[in-house]
Amino acid sequence: MTSDTSPVVERAWFSRIVALNNSKGGVYKTSLVTNLAGILAAGGMRILLIDLDPQGDTSVELGCKDLALEGKHLADAIREQRPLDPDAFIPARENLDLVAGGELLEDLQFEGYSKEESMDLLLAVFDTWVGDYDVVFIDTPPSSLVYIYAAMGVARFLLMPTKADVASIDRMSKAVKTMATVRERNEVLEPIGVVLTGIARGNDAIRKAAEQRIRAMSLGPYLFKHTVSTTEAVAQVARERSQLIHEIAGTIDDVKDQAIRVLQENEVLRKAGKETKPVPRSLPAAKNLAKDYMDIAQELAQRIAEQEADTDEEEQA
Repeated sequence: MTSDTSPVVERAWFSRIVALNNSKGGVYKTSLVTNLAGILAAGGMRILLIDLDPQGDTSVELGCKDLALEGKHLADAIREQRPLDPDAFIPARENLDLVAGGELLEDLQFEGYSKEESMDLLLAVFDTWVGDYDVVFIDTPPSSLVYIYAAMGVARFLLMPTKADVASIDRMSKAVKTMATVRERNEVLEPIGVVLTGIARGNDAIRKAAEQRIRAMSLGPYLFKHTVSTTEAVAQVARERSQLIHEIAGTIDDVKDQAIRVLQENEVLRKAGKETKPVPRSLPAAKNLAKDYMDIAQELAQRIAEQEADTDEEEQA
């Protein structure tokens, strides 16, 4: 376990660490973080994604499940309070590394860490390698306070995704309270935004009602202008293919051409009494969903830049 005194660390390393949390599950948190990480990496930024969730879903969405080792590298580093091994960093995409979570994190959260120890849990795990990345994302489980405290304990920013239903929005209040508690130890932590997810495209009434409820919680200034629409068919195919949404969107025209060729071949096979081939599935809706994630990624990058500019001005004043 960690000591009762917070370790002396160079907080400048952590200036672009973004933790994602909502204590309500099913709010697209993992889909949001993997797609944001992938888009920023595709744009040339060096991105690290750390998965503190025992479910380990980020490795599934990024197609790295076989390399995740059930979160062994991360679990061992936390338990032994030492920096991560080089082998912990999985090259999931160009410019995107993953430190995988998994089942081995499950028991670790029940080892009796105090609130203060939980907040410091990742300080020894992180090292100067943090400075090698432009942005570090930390995905958290919805209900494990140990890992939520740990993520917020090193984060500079908190990003809160929520669906439009009352329960999801109301549970954000728990994340806000947790953040207030962690700020006693990590005073630079602050919210970077609230992202509405699962909004049916064109359903302005539901969106406006959700935004009104969020504003009533005094979170209105943090609302992102863009939302994530709901397209379950695209999300399902993405998981099956271990592709991110913008990767699927980029292959739509190729898949469409391939599907036309297969249909033509099947017509010949059918006339010959032979077995036909499966037709590749084209998903034009992926383009809309990819645009949602791209807009949010751009807005996130802009907000980080603005926060950094404000910090620089305060330090110079």
